[in-house]
Amino acid sequence: MKKVLIATGAVLAIAALAAIAVNFVSEKEADEFYAVKLCSDMTKQMMKSPASYRMANFSYKIDEIPSYRMTEKMNNMSDSLKESVKAGHVKYDTQEVFINYEAKNPMGVELSGSAICNFERSYGYDSDRVRTAEPYYFQINNEAASEDVRLYASTMAEKRPGTYERKINYLINKIFN
Repeated sequence: MKKVLIATGAVLAIAALAAIAVNFVSEKEADEFYAVKLCSDMTKQMMKSPASYRMANFSYKIDEIPSYRMTEKMNNMSDSLKESVKAGHVKYDTQEVFINYEAKNPMGVELSGSAICNFERSYGYDSDRVRTAEPYYFQINNEAASEDVRLYASTMAEKRPGTYERKINYLINKIFN
């Protein structure tokens, strides 16, 4: 009985620490991790032997959204959202993920390559609360992604996990990788 109580107490303590730790992870940091993971998943989808895919390394950068993209977005926004953007309450940027990977072809020959993924992200100016993150460009080995990969990326963006789920995934990755 005493062992069960100790084990239960340990599990509760770990759960409490995890719940507290999640609140210290910024949403942007968790969102960056999510962008890298989504880019890696999209790259893996392109492989002839997806099980052999391994991300060797990656780099990540945030940039201003290109002016032509912002003009397109503004033309398709509701008036209230346009006002929020003009007032600076909603900001947009792009996340660029560069991945170098290793994989095998169907004959088992080791190959290496690279992928580039760009995501548009909107967030509140006064906080790091990310409102949307949408993929808009994907290239692998200097070739634009096929339509099915772009469709996969859009579908995955629509199924984007919630804030706490992204934060938990980020923490789990930090702890175990």
